[in-house]
Amino acid sequence: MFRLNAVAIYRDPEGNPRLRKNIAQAPSKDAIKLFGDNPCTNFEKHTLPILPAVLEQDRTYETQSHGEQSYVKKIPGDDFFMMLCFDLKKSPEPKEIHYLFINLRHAFLKPSLVKMNDLLTNTLGFIGKDRAVTQLQQEMEELKESMLHHVNIALENSAKVDALLEKSDSLQLESVRFNRQAAQLNRGCCGS
Repeated sequence: MFRLNAVAIYRDPEGNPRLRKNIAQAPSKDAIKLFGDNPCTNFEKHTLPILPAVLEQDRTYETQSHGEQSYVKKIPGDDFFMMLCFDLKKSPEPKEIHYLFINLRHAFLKPSLVKMNDLLTNTLGFIGKDRAVTQLQQEMEELKESMLHHVNIALENSAKVDALLEKSDSLQLESVRFNRQAAQLNRGCCGS
């Protein structure tokens, strides 16, 4: 099994690689003290300078340096690029890298759906699927179940209302009959 060492997002001013800047990473800069040096140091020192000045959109760049394998990708329309850094002992499959990039992008753009640190602590949970889509599908399924439950309650209530209306109509007819019989009895007994 491979080990993901670091993930990061770098601002990418088009055509000016010297202005590239780390804007998000996991572990966060506050947690780096637990891990020693910045986990992106090797990447920033050895790989970042050799990347092309203009990164091609939707292309994955792969480099090896000092016992690490780094992958860099820029998505069309984004003004940033993403970095994944692994131990060289075992590299992930291309499909696994693809899903990690998708989930890293979600973690950066929609942190309420995916946390960047989760990519490091639960890498296996992110390599086979788009985590944000999976979560949205789960929420939609829960919403669908809730709506079906409420529709069933509404149908039950509708059936109860129909039964009450039938009883009400029946009682109204019985009251009209009762009034007629009472009037007949009253005329027959008391008076004509």
